[in-house]
Amino acid sequence: MFKFSSVPCLILTFMAGFPPAVCADDGNAKDKEVELETLDVISVTPVHGVGLPKDKVPAYVQSATSEDIDRAEVLDLTSYLNRNLGSVTINAAQNNPLQPDFNFRGFTASPLLGLPQGLSVYVNGVRYNDPFGDTVNWDLLPESAIQSINLFGGANPLFGLNTLGGALSVQTKNGFNAPGHQLEVYGGAFGRNVISAESGGNDGTLGYFVNIRHFGEDGFRNVSPSDALNVYGSLSWRSENSTLDFTALYGDTQLTGNGPSPVELLRQNRNDVFTSPDITENDSKFFTLEGTHWLTDAVQLAGNGFYRKTKTHSFNGDASISLIVRKRENCMMRIQVFRCFRYFPTMTSFSVFWPTMVSAGKAIIRENVRMKLPIWQVQTIWQILF
Repeated sequence: MFKFSSVPCLILTFMAGFPPAVCADDGNAKDKEVELETLDVISVTPVHGVGLPKDKVPAYVQSATSEDIDRAEVLDLTSYLNRNLGSVTINAAQNNPLQPDFNFRGFTASPLLGLPQGLSVYVNGVRYNDPFGDTVNWDLLPESAIQSINLFGGANPLFGLNTLGGALSVQTKNGFNAPGHQLEVYGGAFGRNVISAESGGNDGTLGYFVNIRHFGEDGFRNVSPSDALNVYGSLSWRSENSTLDFTALYGDTQLTGNGPSPVELLRQNRNDVFTSPDITENDSKFFTLEGTHWLTDAVQLAGNGFYRKTKTHSFNGDASISLIVRKRENCMMRIQVFRCFRYFPTMTSFSVFWPTMVSAGKAIIRENVRMKLPIWQVQTIWQILF
């Protein structure tokens, strides 16, 4: 016969889901230990770019990791965004697979100078848009060096000026988030070949990561080759409350994007080009230093600095015959020389344009043939062009 005091215990244990034997006797309950299962609490990881959990951001955020990008087997970052994220489209106005116009909700991030830009791109917390025209050179940002991305929708003053339609935040790999070794080789039609090799590791305190990627192709039309070399490396340090990361990204690309051809020419040979060549050569050196330190469990101190230098050479065959030489006040001599070589059905020309732009220093902009933008910038508060 059960004691009256055991009845409530049986009812309570039934409601809680424990076996009744645990509370069968009041005298023995004190001597028995109940071993419960371990509970794993999974919290929401802060979104890089704003440092808040995803459900705390007052905007639509789309995310992806390096594993997602690898499974998609895409050529570059914009191809993945186009195939897997919503409200995203790309077009090839430059006629080269590594120079697309990235469109998100009607706003654009493009390498084409003069096109209205409405999206901000950040790499490791550093603004990646060029200061001259807010252009974005996608060919200098290899997908093999990317660890994760976040695409924010809507205008947000936290991402600086010209963030009209949204912002893209990119976090690169290091020895702690991407340890291991990998080699990738593939090829395709029109002479396309891609080789990517990476290696990373850490000992708990220090870490390293290196990635080398080469892209080459002949193009699907005549005289349309492209070549791109990207080298990325990082050195990292971790302690209980602090992190420090130094990254270096080098890019050397030569991209050909010949313009459209008349249908009369395509009827004769679909591989022909009408005007040639249209070549863009980019040479970039990009260094970042990023650190964080937890002062308390709720307060973190973070900061970064960077140096970036980009040279762009462009040879465009779409021009007319003219000769202009003149001087302007506070400006270098401007020279435009056009040479036309006509052979059926192609017309080729050459142009030079050397103006000078002064903005908190001095920057020499050479349009159509050379653009030289040495940049020293601390965060996005002020910048000096020299």
